[in-house]
Amino acid sequence: MVQKDKIEDIETQHPKSERDLILEEIRVLEENKKHHIDEIKKLNERKRLKSLEYKALEPYLNENKNVQVGPLLKKLRHLEFKLSQVMNPKNEKEIVKSIQSLEKELKNRFKVERMRKRKDFLESDLKKVDKDIEDVNGKLKDIRDELKERRDSFKSLKKKPAPKKGSSKSLSRKKDEDFISLEDLVEIEKI
Repeated sequence: MVQKDKIEDIETQHPKSERDLILEEIRVLEENKKHHIDEIKKLNERKRLKSLEYKALEPYLNENKNVQVGPLLKKLRHLEFKLSQVMNPKNEKEIVKSIQSLEKELKNRFKVERMRKRKDFLESDLKKVDKDIEDVNGKLKDIRDELKERRDSFKSLKKKPAPKKGSSKSLSRKKDEDFISLEDLVEIEKI
């Protein structure tokens, strides 16, 4: 807040010309443009990496597209329930072995399931990145249009023509006309 007041005080003490204001606006717009371009570069890199990961997952998931986790989980729950009901140690041992083999199988199938979830996440993330890139491109287009307007307005401002050698004499004559010579003063006093 204090610095803003100082800046306003300085501006009121030393008012900027219209050219200086336009140049300042152009500089700020250029900085914003650079920031948005850097942001697009980061988003494009992120998109590239996500799409590479997505492409790497596709062959594995196509290979294992028929793998289902649900039926195995149902079977595992059924066996665990059976285990709690069994009174015979021999049957209990067989059920425990089948539960262990199902758990190993489930572990492998859960890897496939995790990969499917990862693929879904990557799809949604790629859509989000595309939307972000589109938004930043829109902002960048607006900045470029505004920059073009500012540059055109800057060019349209005519520079003050530099005084020519002959015109310096005319300026000195004008200065002389504003002053009264001593001779004219004496004549005025006589009257």
